[in-house]
Amino acid sequence: MSESPNWVVEVRGKYRFPPGLKLNLPLYLTRRFFRIGNPILLFEHLTKTYGKMAHYRVGPSDIILVNEPEFIREILVVQAQNFIKERTQKRMRILLGEGLITSDGESH
Repeated sequence: MSESPNWVVEVRGKYRFPPGLKLNLPLYLTRRFFRIGNPILLFEHLTKTYGKMAHYRVGPSDIILVNEPEFIREILVVQAQNFIKERTQKRMRILLGEGLITSDGESH
């Protein structure tokens, strides 16, 4: 990536995260966002508040929202082998279908 964020504010173990929500979103709240069909409200809030990249947690999972086309291309195309999809993303195939966000390896 041509632009490397130098504003990392949280380090846990070997991972560094961009700024984001300090509180862990409870699973029930996250399910509510998705059930009512409006997770976009959360994504809009994160983007307006934190910019191109934001970090939040859902239960035990760390999630990074990326809202910059160049970064997305870097993650999904250029360095796809370094970003393995987790079980949650694979389960999203039911809602999102087979695509860049939900596929891995050769199908990607």
